[in-house]
Order: sequence, then C-alpha cells, then structure tokens
Amino acid sequence: MKVKFKKRMLGIGLLELMLSLAIIAVLLIMATRYYSSASDAQKIQSAVDMVNAIKAASANALSGTGTDTTLLTIKELVSQGYLPQSFQGSTALSTVTPWGSSIATITVGSQIVTLVLNNMGTNDTCSAVAQKVSATMDSLSTLGTGADCGSTSTLTVTFPR
Repeated sequence: MKVKFKKRMLGIGLLELMLSLAIIAVLLIMATRYYSSASDAQKIQSAVDMVNAIKAASANALSGTGTDTTLLTIKELVSQGYLPQSFQGSTALSTVTPWGSSIATITVGSQIVTLVLNNMGTNDTCSAVAQKVSATMDSLSTLGTGADCGSTSTLTVTFPR
C-alpha cells in the first residue's frame, strides 16, 4: 500500500523572512546615505546663494548711498530694500544660515567688505561653500578677495567694495 503525503505550503519560512529583512535593511541604508548627501548639497548651495545675495546687496547699498559706513547689518539691507524680507531672521537682527547659525558681521573697509558666517556645519561643508563662493568671484581683482574657512567652520568672505 502506498501512502501519499501532501506537502502543504502555509505561510513563509524563517529563511525567506530573514532574506527579505536583509534586503529591506540594505535599501534603507542606501536611502539614508543618499538623503544625507542630497541634504548637504542643498544646504551648501543655499549658503552660496545667500552669500552672493548679501554680496550684491551690500555692493548696491554702498554704491547707492556713497556713505562711508564701517558696519552693515542684514536689518539695514532689508529695510532699505536691498534684500528681500525673507532674509530677516526671527529676531529681525540677522538671518540664519542653513546650519542654524546667524551671520556674525558685515564689516566695510576702505576697499573691501568682509562677511563672517559662524558654524557652517562641518569643515568639509564649510570648505565646499568657500570653494563655490570663491569660484563666483572676480579672478582679476587684486584686493585679497576670496572665501576661507577657519578651524572652527567659520566662513570669512571678502570682496571688493
């Protein structure tokens, strides 16, 4: 007499479950790394755009008034219409960088303007912002213009007046 056993497939086995969890974990790790690098790239570009806007606004303010001021503020540039209202921070005294810190100072010298931004993320992101800002500057200028990061991720941008 032959006895036939029917093999039933009910549910999934442990091997299938572990394999699908491993695939999901790999996909989550890849997505997290992509999001982190995309977020950093967006912050870097936002900081470069902010520096370029402030550079243009201060150049317009200084050429329009002809005053010999030694300190400009974001509040003054916004109130005079050189920067949009979106540049005013919650304190209405400064604007906030993409890393959450404020712009320290905009100092006006006799020939150059210096812009200091504190806490620009990591040293790598600060260097990336400095490199992109320097690439947009006039290479023919001999006034010591450029962008540089200090040891504490402080970006200092100097440009002609």
